[in-house]
Amino acid sequence: MKTCLLILIVCLSVISTSAQLSERRGYIGISAGPAYPVGDFGSKSLSSENAQFAQRGYSTSWVNFGYLFKRHFGITAAIFYGENDVDRSGTEDWWQIMAITGGPMLSMPVFEKIRIDSKFRIGYIGTTRVIDSMSGQNDFGGGFGIDFRLTVRYDVIKWLCLFMEGGYISSRQKFPDSTAASIQEIIAGFGVAYRLK
Repeated sequence: MKTCLLILIVCLSVISTSAQLSERRGYIGISAGPAYPVGDFGSKSLSSENAQFAQRGYSTSWVNFGYLFKRHFGITAAIFYGENDVDRSGTEDWWQIMAITGGPMLSMPVFEKIRIDSKFRIGYIGTTRVIDSMSGQNDFGGGFGIDFRLTVRYDVIKWLCLFMEGGYISSRQKFPDSTAASIQEIIAGFGVAYRLK
């Protein structure tokens, strides 16, 4: 009798978990929010040759994707773009930042309709230095980078969720003229996503 009861409990647990996962296991959406430069990227020190004078800007995720293979573990990917003005008087300079990143995702339920996703992504981050409203061949940089995000999702209805996230990106950019720049930003965002089966 105890064995039958134990088997019944295990079967019901597996069915319940499978039902939750098969209902909606992922999402794909868009998000936008402010981006705050840190480190050398945001430094305004005239005595530092690594200071990039970047001001607060914005970041937009054209693709913000997450999918669970198990109850708590899955994969995530993103394609995002952002801009930061340069704080130098009398100039029209700014940075453009583009990236494609992907990696593992850890997802934890908080309440019935709320989950927290921890995402650790790596990938390619590219930049463009726009100087006096123009960019040349030597102004296109790129390099390997990290993209860490913490996302809070709220399931509004069966096929739609809202989310907000915060995170950090970092990359060492190399340019064709043999110069380099460190790009580091703290990013926040608000978005909407379609929930995938």
